[in-house]
Amino acid sequence: MPKKRRSQVPLSTRALSINKAGDEAVAEHYSDYARTEVPGGTTATDTGKNDAFIKSRLLARTHYWLKPYFALKSSIVNYGLRLGPAKVKKKKPGQREIDRINDWLDEEMPQVDFEGDRTTGFPNKAVVKRRERVEKFISEVVSEWIVQRNVLAFWSDGIEVPVVLSPERCRYKDVLGVETLFYTHGLGAADIKELDTKQQERFKKAEIAIGEENGEFFKVLKDERTGFGLAWPSLQPIFRVCSTAESLEIGESSYAFNGRLKWRHHKVGHPIEGGKMEGSPTHFVNKKRADQIHKVWDNKRGSMGDWVGNFDHEVSFPHEPIEFYKAEKWASVERRLTLWGGPTAQLIVAQGQTPMAGLMKLLKAEISAERAALKGFLQSVIDQAFEPPAPVEIGWSNMIFVDSRIESELLKFGVTAGAISQATYREEFGLDNAAEELRKEAEAAEVESNPQKFRPAFDAAHGDQEDQGGKPAGTKDKNTSV
Repeated sequence: MPKKRRSQVPLSTRALSINKAGDEAVAEHYSDYARTEVPGGTTATDTGKNDAFIKSRLLARTHYWLKPYFALKSSIVNYGLRLGPAKVKKKKPGQREIDRINDWLDEEMPQVDFEGDRTTGFPNKAVVKRRERVEKFISEVVSEWIVQRNVLAFWSDGIEVPVVLSPERCRYKDVLGVETLFYTHGLGAADIKELDTKQQERFKKAEIAIGEENGEFFKVLKDERTGFGLAWPSLQPIFRVCSTAESLEIGESSYAFNGRLKWRHHKVGHPIEGGKMEGSPTHFVNKKRADQIHKVWDNKRGSMGDWVGNFDHEVSFPHEPIEFYKAEKWASVERRLTLWGGPTAQLIVAQGQTPMAGLMKLLKAEISAERAALKGFLQSVIDQAFEPPAPVEIGWSNMIFVDSRIESELLKFGVTAGAISQATYREEFGLDNAAEELRKEAEAAEVESNPQKFRPAFDAAHGDQEDQGGKPAGTKDKNTSV
């Protein structure tokens, strides 16, 4: 029988723990995703990379440290997302172009049915705006890029919404810059029967070629040189670190599972170390004595009442040493994860110990590089797949890198110096600019008829409310140039 290759080992197994002292068997599920080694691949193919993609996706979803790390980094990269019209022939977009893009984003979109070859209206008058679809696509691209360092966007004629394909289900080559993409669709026989005749013939093969001859298009973003296929995922350098973390997790879980049953250890008898009886088993426990103890203690819970015994009967409750649970054993794992995670990871573990000013500069440099790679890719796919009325431009806010107090001062200075508008000021603070404009207009109309309503109760420069037109009561007027 041929030996099974390591790459064929399933990525998850089930371990069974049995409490033999109890009446029921208790099963616990452990995943050995970190212990399944990933074979190396050649530079010209993706051999071995598919296992790495699967492993990375599972770790990003389930690992106690990586899940919040990726959530935070994705949020930082995508903070303050802006969608607007791009420059056309070096001409800056005007209000007309901005309104066209906003109107287009706020349009309702048809729903694509499961067959994927036609569109239908929404059942029960459900409404989905195009903006939701576009922003969801951008969010998926950002998350996929950060975890896998590859994004494969796919779209086709007649279906406006592009899809992010999983790299583990794709076979991609770009030898000499010529891109070819094959996709393993995973449809069963029942699913294929729902397709039209032409599609049924095509999807009989487990792997299909993506190409313009079928009205299908794709675009690939990867952190790898041209000609070397897809990039290895971002988690590849820390697979061994995750293996160590998994071992620690399973160990602690086993300790905790054992702790569900408290043993009563009856220490009966004592050794005779002197005199003529030295070494004699006179006081050793025997079956009769053990049966008597079992009769008294068996199946007893809670208070036992009075217990009478001689000096050589002791009851103890052995348990794993508390040192087994100490947090210090995680220090090596988390130190290596923090080194791999860079400035974003430092934000999680710093707890005010790291100089924030220097850290935020490093974070800004890191996130700016991520945004630069994503921007052109996203704009190209959105323009081709969603077909907006004008080319779009994507931007993000840099205020995430600024302390809240400094952010407030910067925005205030920008408004007073005339560099930015009141609308920008409100938007950066997360306020609804349109709603605030309406409220300000209503206040302006009311202030003429009821000015007292909008004055503070006390003004430090002018005293009480009734004295705000001049000096505080009881003071003398002086001739001043101010």
